[in-house]
Amino acid sequence: MNIDLEKNLVMKKFSSTILSFMFCSLAFAQSWNIIGNSSTVPASNFVGTTDNKALVFRTNNIENLRITADGKVGIGTASPSGSKLQVIGNSRFGSSANYVKIDTTGILSFIGSGVYQVGGNKYVFRYSANPNFGLYFNSTSSRFEFRNGSGTATSYITGNGDGYFAKGVQIGNSSINAAGNIRWSGTDFEGYNGTSWVSLTAGGGSGANTSLSNLVSPTSVNVDLLPNSSPHNLGSSSFAWNNLYLGNQLLLAGSVFLQGTTLNTMVGTGTVSWGVDNTFIGGAAGGSAGSGFDNDFIGFHAGFSNTSAIENTFIGVNTGHDNTTGSYNTFIGSQSGIGTITGSSNIILGYNSTVSNGVNNTTVIGNNITANSSNDVIIGNNQNVGIGTNSPFYKLDVCGTIRGDEVRVETGWCDYVFEKNYCLRSLQDLNQYIQQNKHLPGIPSANEVETNGLSVGEMSKAMMEKIEELSLYVIQLQKEIDELKSGKQ
Repeated sequence: MNIDLEKNLVMKKFSSTILSFMFCSLAFAQSWNIIGNSSTVPASNFVGTTDNKALVFRTNNIENLRITADGKVGIGTASPSGSKLQVIGNSRFGSSANYVKIDTTGILSFIGSGVYQVGGNKYVFRYSANPNFGLYFNSTSSRFEFRNGSGTATSYITGNGDGYFAKGVQIGNSSINAAGNIRWSGTDFEGYNGTSWVSLTAGGGSGANTSLSNLVSPTSVNVDLLPNSSPHNLGSSSFAWNNLYLGNQLLLAGSVFLQGTTLNTMVGTGTVSWGVDNTFIGGAAGGSAGSGFDNDFIGFHAGFSNTSAIENTFIGVNTGHDNTTGSYNTFIGSQSGIGTITGSSNIILGYNSTVSNGVNNTTVIGNNITANSSNDVIIGNNQNVGIGTNSPFYKLDVCGTIRGDEVRVETGWCDYVFEKNYCLRSLQDLNQYIQQNKHLPGIPSANEVETNGLSVGEMSKAMMEKIEELSLYVIQLQKEIDELKSGKQ
């Protein structure tokens, strides 16, 4: 009996334990649903571990996310380290079209309208080992600053393009020791000639002869930028001063510097320095050596042949190319002024127009025109000229009054009236015509003149015809008077 009693007691405890486990499992399943839960207590209801183990999330039975026991999150890695979040693989933040992307190599990209923004008075980038060193946006002064390890702005660029560089500016390629670079050494300007840094103040040296004091208050300044490998000889500062040269093969006639040049500006390959107060801009502009002054040549080969010409202005490709000694000319237009060598005081406005050699004081306006005589004004190449009208119909169409001392019209004349076979109307026929038409025969009516205007040449001819006819009428009447007088006697 006692054994059966013990068995019964054991079975009851076992059944009670199974039921308790089932009820607990059911209670847990009912309190944490995969379709959402409510009335949870964060302190006691959570998804996670209670021991020193990582929490792993899998999809398709493959681990894709892990939270380690010390709280690091790894995506694409089972052992995140170094930061709270580590992602192995591409990642992006933002919308489907505009986002920030970090690829597997760590490159940060901004896609679409995504941009990197920084607040005012903040560092844009800074060195991890020294947070004072980096690029800083100073919103107070509206400028980007390069700050040193002490947080002091050593260089900056403002929004309007102004800049300040405490250590100077390297001019040339990215290499510091590159031909064409210029720097301030602390006591002198230096240029790198491809082998070493040389002083730019040495008179007659291979570089520009200049100094800081001369740049501030010029007295003997020559600046030569972008030289090439061809030899350069700037000459003595006592012969050449206050010049600016920009381009290859400048100051060269062959390989010899043209001394005696002053106050010139040369910009372009092959541009030659000569004379005083000249401005040559363009390849080989002012290309021949000479002593001219106050010339302005702009364009490839503009003023190429000039020697001693003065005060010319040539603008355009090959403009004034052949001029050697002609002065006070103004040529504007590609290929204009070609062929004139010695002409002076001419004005040409137009493409491929010119004056014959030796022509002076002539003005040409239009394309493809050649003027052959001096003291002329030529407008247009077989074109109509309008004054006061934007639609000229005649060679000269003036809407307004013209005043002058004399007008010369070339037209036919009417001496045919005095020929024997000329048919002169009788005075009776003339009277009848006048009564019917209210104007003389061969003379336009008032309505015609108002509608079509008056041709000066034709009207002068018609009026002379009437004057000659009137003379014949007078002679005829005089004969009749003489015959009446003779009959009475």
